[in-house]
Amino acid sequence: MPPTVPTVLIKITHSTFHVNGGVNGYKSHEKKQVGKIASFQQFISHDFDASDHGTSSFPVADVHRIGILDIRIFNIDRHTGYLLVKKLDRVGRFG
Repeated sequence: MPPTVPTVLIKITHSTFHVNGGVNGYKSHEKKQVGKIASFQQFISHDFDASDHGTSSFPVADVHRIGILDIRIFNIDRHTGYLLVKKLDRVGRFG
């Protein structure tokens, strides 16, 4: 199993963030500080992403593990560009 990437949950506030206040016809022109919740992850160097090779290049159990994780955390925007891959050797193995 690959090492865990350090991740932190943050709250960031800025006046350029928007709140959908115009739903009921009310549009405020005042600049309010609006906070948003986000996460930061440490950058991990990689050689390519999974879209360069397709899911058939990866063990079925690993692909299933990612799918189960996405279901459990309600992630609906997974695509192969989010899966970063590092070469393990010159033979073509990667992890």
